[in-house]
Amino acid sequence: MNFIRKIISVALSATLLTGFTSMYSVSVSAKDTSSVIFDFNGDKVSDDKDYADAIHLNKSYSAPILQEMIYGDLDCTDYDTSKADSIPRYFLTNINQCTTPRYQKPIGDCWAQATIGMLESATLKAKSRINNPDGSIDSKAFEAPVLSGLKNKVLYSPRAVAWFFGEGLKAEENPSQAGEGCVFPDNGIARFNVGGLLSYSETMFTAWRGVFKESKVPHQPNGWSGTINDLTKNKSWELPDEMSGKSFDKAPRVTDSFMLPPTSNFSSDNLAGTRKWESSNKKSISIIKQALLDYGAVHMSYDASGDGMAETFYCSRENNLTNHAALIVGWDDNFSKDNYVGMGKTTPTEDGAWLVKNTFGSYDYMKSIYKNWDVDRKGIMGMTYADTQAYYKERNTSLEELKKKNPYIENKYQYEFGIRDSKDRGTGFFWIYYCDRSMGTYEAYNVDIADDGYDYDNNYQYDYAISNDDLRLSLRTADTGTLVSNVFTANGKEKLKAFSAYTNATDSVVKTDIYMLNGNESEPTQGTLAYTSEDKIKFAGFHTIKLNEEINLEKGQKFAIVQNTTSYDKGTDADVSYLNLETVFDSDKISVGSGSKNIVVCNDGETYVRLDGNWTTPKELNENLDIAQIVKFGNAKIKAFTINENRDQATNQNSVAVKKSANPIKVTTKAKTVQLKKLRKKAQKVKPLTIKNAQGKVSIKITSAKKAIKKYLKLSSKGTLTIKKWKQAKKGTYKIKVKISVKGNSKYKPKTTNSTVIIKLK
Repeated sequence: MNFIRKIISVALSATLLTGFTSMYSVSVSAKDTSSVIFDFNGDKVSDDKDYADAIHLNKSYSAPILQEMIYGDLDCTDYDTSKADSIPRYFLTNINQCTTPRYQKPIGDCWAQATIGMLESATLKAKSRINNPDGSIDSKAFEAPVLSGLKNKVLYSPRAVAWFFGEGLKAEENPSQAGEGCVFPDNGIARFNVGGLLSYSETMFTAWRGVFKESKVPHQPNGWSGTINDLTKNKSWELPDEMSGKSFDKAPRVTDSFMLPPTSNFSSDNLAGTRKWESSNKKSISIIKQALLDYGAVHMSYDASGDGMAETFYCSRENNLTNHAALIVGWDDNFSKDNYVGMGKTTPTEDGAWLVKNTFGSYDYMKSIYKNWDVDRKGIMGMTYADTQAYYKERNTSLEELKKKNPYIENKYQYEFGIRDSKDRGTGFFWIYYCDRSMGTYEAYNVDIADDGYDYDNNYQYDYAISNDDLRLSLRTADTGTLVSNVFTANGKEKLKAFSAYTNATDSVVKTDIYMLNGNESEPTQGTLAYTSEDKIKFAGFHTIKLNEEINLEKGQKFAIVQNTTSYDKGTDADVSYLNLETVFDSDKISVGSGSKNIVVCNDGETYVRLDGNWTTPKELNENLDIAQIVKFGNAKIKAFTINENRDQATNQNSVAVKKSANPIKVTTKAKTVQLKKLRKKAQKVKPLTIKNAQGKVSIKITSAKKAIKKYLKLSSKGTLTIKKWKQAKKGTYKIKVKISVKGNSKYKPKTTNSTVIIKLK
């Protein structure tokens, strides 16, 4: 379950995070005379208490309050949600844009499972946009939620994310930053139970790291025998030393993350720790719905204690706890408050609920990893499945009575959480009401996928450290002219197409200048100005910003991307700049798990900072800023994205569309003969179609054939025709008409062609 937040350290049935550990305390000194604002607890005063709260991670702050503290008001009242507001119910599960809920135990990786699930959903959403560019919604999305039998067209590994979060960067990925990261010397299961923040996955995914296929890195310990007992033992989950964190070929790449607004309104007359819940935020609820339509599943955290662990309906009346990460995958405005079944808790104040994908198991997932799950599950409660049903029916007993027979039962059918399907199987999904007071940390991803060609070939970056942005360590400065800059050197003849920006509040303004350098400059802005822009960005998070005009780069060309990021800050009641540098807890002061080390690698000539009118470096900030008593600064959180010169320019929203060539697909047919004697005994395969030079994904559909044979035919995208076993097959020549479609890509147009296949039965 583990989901690190500033507010958690709770004992549940699963092993949970025990929190950051204070090594010793520090006090404010007088040496910091800069404009950096360190108001960790949001009380508008920088004092010793901020340091104490940072070290001890004051547990009185709730997730929605913390989110408001970190990211500002996040109200976004002018954000267009008219499309979402017109839809009373919508479910990603119905349109193949959500994967099956997994089972997280025995490790506490709910944070990794939630972010991987978000990545899977965003990928499926991106695939759907290729086939459906006008954005029309399949009417199936509005029907009753489909919770079983999901197609799972993409599956990525949460285990890999949890592992590489604690591994230093290997030299093969980026030699200049080798060793950077939050490094755990302990490779045992305890390392997987540390918990995590949203920034952990975001740091990896935006660096094109951490994404592995589930088939490559399954959620199973090494040497697993395939039994439940063996799964839950304290076995090794570590990955081989020779593996690096680089994502697999054609993995999705996160281009944008959006921190969405809290769905609860709190009183503002007291400090964060004592604020009271007032009402649900209807606009915020609409924004999350719109994100589900536009980007896919939305990350959330909530209080999973009590009935949140086992029931199918949930609504917390508390606002001081969140301890678990999950995914919103749909909504129903008319879900009645009278449906609520809790543990003696008050009925929700209003109708309407989110459909949530959890990490506590499902029949479909257990069936997928246990070949004999239908048999194995019968013994979970110490009796057969049939005996269990009879026991309930004949004795009118309860779960508590059943527990007396087997004290290890956690819920009705262990390992199968949530809403039951028609066969009494746990689906892994549950409902949580809009008015739940514990929910917060909402985030959505936008991704670039390989299906229609990646937008970029190269990602220039230095920021691989796991920044603790979730813990308000993206520092503000009263100097609204604060600049951060990264200097990069082109590896070849390339075109600079885009850069990244990180915003820490709603309605931020990012001013970006790009300079060409000759190597003699002492400051980034002394080069030749090649590009300038000012971008207004609605949500906090990571963003990819495309250049209006690409910049040609020669091999060895140095260039600097210089940014000033500002927004209104509620705490200071003024505009502020953000010091967008890697910012991590000093592991000698605050430890994330036993023995962990936060390592930042910042070499000369990589990052520059202009603060209070003077240019400096992260190294000098670490030596001179008072906050550096408990944190370390690294490189600027700015990336540069290029394409290689020999790659054809992709069309994007900021450039003129490149004229595409006709698709060179070539289809040839050849009559095939099938022996009746063989066909009457078993299915036969022939290859009457040959497809060459197809540019893009190919699909083939049978458009017509004689009724007698049509139902026995299946044609693959590679032109292989399968004729199913046909006992009554008759001699003859059959003409089968087919339609071949190829989607095209950035260089070639899509194309559809028709052909006729001839099959002779004799």
